[in-house]
Amino acid sequence: MSERLPLTGRSVWSGAELLAESDWIYRLEAPHLVELDRAIVATRAKAPESITRADFPLPLMAPILADIGEELETGRGIARLRGLPVGRYESEDIQRMYWGLSLYVGRPLYQNSRGELLSVIQDRSADPKSHFAGETGVKSATAKALSTDSLNFHTDTSDVIGLLCVRNAANGGLTKVASTAKAYNEILAQRPDLLEVLFQDYWHYRPEQAEATFPLPLFGVRDGKLTSTFSPANLRKAQEFAGTPQMSEAQKEALDLLLRVCEAHCIVSAFEPGDAQFLNNHVVSHGRTAFNNDNTSGQSRFMMRVWLATPDSRPMPEQFSVLWGDTAAGSVRGGSPQAGDGRRVAHA
Repeated sequence: MSERLPLTGRSVWSGAELLAESDWIYRLEAPHLVELDRAIVATRAKAPESITRADFPLPLMAPILADIGEELETGRGIARLRGLPVGRYESEDIQRMYWGLSLYVGRPLYQNSRGELLSVIQDRSADPKSHFAGETGVKSATAKALSTDSLNFHTDTSDVIGLLCVRNAANGGLTKVASTAKAYNEILAQRPDLLEVLFQDYWHYRPEQAEATFPLPLFGVRDGKLTSTFSPANLRKAQEFAGTPQMSEAQKEALDLLLRVCEAHCIVSAFEPGDAQFLNNHVVSHGRTAFNNDNTSGQSRFMMRVWLATPDSRPMPEQFSVLWGDTAAGSVRGGSPQAGDGRRVAHA
């Protein structure tokens, strides 16, 4: 095994450093909104998820979205598009708008075995059809996301996750983002022994799959590029399955240190309605604070989420194929394989 070296580049940042900069926030102007409106009106005969990039021309916005794609893979791994006119449209037109512009960042992936490509993230804890039904023990990451609970730092199984804020909660629900590359460097400096543990197999849980648990490291490096895959809720959920090896004390200590370092160096910020945030899961992790809705006043948190495979994505270590599928650079990988045909992306 070669010696671990510190990571360098723009993907290594602290929350304080990011707050002092504004070049990761891209603001839309009036001509962009006119362009979006034309594209929305032109596609109203189509269901949002059937819209193609050719159906949704954005000549003015396309360079901005290309810059966002480059920033995600070769820059900080975080970008926020501000000023989408969510208050102007009904829900289906908002879906058209978000789906259409996301096609310029990457290719949408299925987020679960039910075939969701554009997910609504809101409190569903009272819904008997939600993942809360029959739950005992640790809630899965899916169940926690669809509740008012806080979410610990985690990554999703896609090159990029996009989240559009349509409406905020009455209070709370702040987004938290941390550079996992920064966390890698901090752990290397503080506890190189525990960094090595993060490169060893942990047992993960994946909902709705035949093989519910599987082994995979939390960190991997290929061609000098980091990738990270972890969800504390799903790591703990895996421990409930009979026959699954239990986390060692060193694994628990390493995971706890990773979460503490992410917390210490994260950015905590509120979304504005109309903010679309895109994150590169390989180099950043994200979470949120708990929140309270006020349904009487209409202040209930309502987000739309996409998972995207990006055309310029990094190569991944081969062992990550157990979760991601193809690990080659630029491949369509991640997402949830669909029962029967194994597709991860619509119309593949």
